[in-house]
Amino acid sequence: MHEEGLAIAEELGLRTEAGKRLCALGRAALLAGAYEESRRRHADALRLAGEQGHRAGEADARIGLAMVARRTGDLADAEEHMRAALAWFREADYGPGTTLALAELGFTAELRGDPERARALHQEGLAAARALGDVRAVALALEGLAGTAAAAGEPERAARLLGAADAARTSVGAPLPPAERHDVDRTWSTCLSALGRTAAEAAFALGTEPAQAVRYG
Repeated sequence: MHEEGLAIAEELGLRTEAGKRLCALGRAALLAGAYEESRRRHADALRLAGEQGHRAGEADARIGLAMVARRTGDLADAEEHMRAALAWFREADYGPGTTLALAELGFTAELRGDPERARALHQEGLAAARALGDVRAVALALEGLAGTAAAAGEPERAARLLGAADAARTSVGAPLPPAERHDVDRTWSTCLSALGRTAAEAAFALGTEPAQAVRYG
């Protein structure tokens, strides 16, 4: 459907709409693990947006490029694109974009071996998500904090945070799709290795309790 929409937009000269369809196709490719295709689609979208001075379109394309870069290990490129997107979201006072960008930057900092910076970014994202009342964004920030806890040698806390995030997502009927579990799965793998399955699952279950959700979220 997005391919058809792109063809129609290009035929009619609707360049802004074409950029949106390119980003949508880029996201679909990202979730399918087709990283080169995703990079190409998002790069084309960024070029179109830049030619039009469409800053919202630029930010959307940069998010996609940053996600591809992080998944493929180019952490410097991921940070560059996401910082540019965050700057625009803050200028536009667009909360959902801000929380997403902070989470992505937090994950990038974690992977670069800087858990303290990662924790600060995720805590900022958590505060912003709570102010918005966006439960899914709260869950994403908790998942980020779980990753930093695991990286800092706190696997039990990490497992509890994952439990709190899972409870938050369940509360709004929005479980994390399999294609988006990359960060959660690697954190959970660390918890299992450090604690063993029984202890990790017990800590996770503790995190799902209402008192823990309030504490973390």
